[in-house]
Amino acid sequence: MSSHSVTPVINAEGETAIPSLKTLPATQLNISRDQTNGITAKPVAGLQQSLGSLPIFNHLPVNSKIGVDDLTRMKMALLSGIDEEVKFALKRYLRYSINASYVIKLNENLDLLPIIMPLITACREYIPQLVGPISNQAFEALQKGSITMLLLRNLAQDSENTSILATDMELKSFILFVLEWANTFNSKDSAIYQSHTSSFNELLIYTLDLMEAISSYIAPAKKDDLYFQNLCLIFRDTKDRYCVISILRSLSRLLVRSKSDQKSAADNLDDSLLNKIVHNLLIDRDEELIIASLDFLYQYILPGHQRIKTLLSHKERYDILVSTLPVLLTYHVSTPDYHALSNTNIKLIQRVKPQPPAHAPELPMPLLKELFELNEPMRATSWLRCCFERSLNGEVTQILLWKTYEQTFSEQVKLTDRKLITAVDFIKNVSNALPGASALVVVDEATSKKKFVIRGIQPRRKALSIVEANKDIDQSSPIQTETPDEFESNNTPSEAVQICLPDIVFPENLSDVSKASASFLSLVSNDSTEIVAQFIHDMKPLILHQIADVPPLNTVLLDFIHSG
Repeated sequence: MSSHSVTPVINAEGETAIPSLKTLPATQLNISRDQTNGITAKPVAGLQQSLGSLPIFNHLPVNSKIGVDDLTRMKMALLSGIDEEVKFALKRYLRYSINASYVIKLNENLDLLPIIMPLITACREYIPQLVGPISNQAFEALQKGSITMLLLRNLAQDSENTSILATDMELKSFILFVLEWANTFNSKDSAIYQSHTSSFNELLIYTLDLMEAISSYIAPAKKDDLYFQNLCLIFRDTKDRYCVISILRSLSRLLVRSKSDQKSAADNLDDSLLNKIVHNLLIDRDEELIIASLDFLYQYILPGHQRIKTLLSHKERYDILVSTLPVLLTYHVSTPDYHALSNTNIKLIQRVKPQPPAHAPELPMPLLKELFELNEPMRATSWLRCCFERSLNGEVTQILLWKTYEQTFSEQVKLTDRKLITAVDFIKNVSNALPGASALVVVDEATSKKKFVIRGIQPRRKALSIVEANKDIDQSSPIQTETPDEFESNNTPSEAVQICLPDIVFPENLSDVSKASASFLSLVSNDSTEIVAQFIHDMKPLILHQIADVPPLNTVLLDFIHSG
């Protein structure tokens, strides 16, 4: 039997008992970090297993303690100084900073920053060596330093952590150290060794991110501020988009709270650097870069007067700002589609009046009394004119016309000694009352029956007064109405409706670029210098046109509109 095998213990009942510590031989265990993390490794011989696989650990009580918490364990791993332990702790801290950064609060773990800072400062010894080949020890140290900077970069997304990082002099000194060496490596005399470029660029990006986070806490930057100067030097040389945007944000924040009557880091800016920043506004497909550039320009001119004059005094910058800012006001804003309206083929639908009423309109009581007071045939003439109108194609049956008149006045006539016109005289009088009307006998083609009609009239939709009716008959021409067949073919039950035109939709919200552009213009318009007046004069016609298309601009550009 192998020296590592375990001899089972048989109890009185003949069952195999669980071996205790006394029954196990004293054997050295080689347990890896992965095994203590619960990661099952490939089976090995004997007891070369993780602690969790030992029989005596498989039957622990449910509520038994498993040891220190994870954060304490990671901190102790860092303090141990053992390379494998340190790597484990950094990776675990990094995982927390990405997935659960709220767990790592620097104000609740005040000893954490002093523990990890030596891993960062150790890079000072090896960064200058990157001009040539380096040892494995240097590479490992730089790798740990980069991971630690990434960890701090992630923690800096929390404002409480950032306020603590901004007060750490050792960290700020290292940030400046990396920025200075980034500029040193950009020179021809001290170019970085090609194989180390990616490693140092990774460290530089984490450094710029940290600089961006703490820059608001160390603002305003004084004249000849080393952070500001080194950032400007990197900005001149770099072509990396991420670095450009991060540096612009840092520079903007370093200018916060600067005053026109005090020397500022802005005094270190020259025309070439301002030109490069203004040129970024021409890259219309990069929203982040445009916003970062506009934010910087806003902070730069915030004290006003001399800085605005400096910015606008250069003709190239002036022309770019005049041409791009009106366009940026509607950046990614859906403007009204006037072309859809102009390109719409407008086809007028044939106007068709609805079919005339089948019966004479009901008379208002005052008009009815006024007509009753008239004598025949004037009463019949006035009633016809008030209730009917001339129509070239209209017709009414004679019996319907007479019955309607008779029912209207017969009852009232019986109560008096007055007489009602006879049916024959009434029909004869129609042509006198309504010129153009004529009594006809037509044959119905379907039934071959004769039908007595008055052609040339149709019922009005609303009864007119006697005066209005007489005036209408004297001045108007007969109405051209459609025949019943035409009504049936058109199938139009009401008046014609115009074809629907495309809706002109105006935007209700502005993009971030629009807001940044409007803020910059409003700030410029508060200055009363001559060059600003000319700047506003050149831009106002273009901007007023944009305001007409984008109503929300009217509010944010109120100062600009009323300036000049």
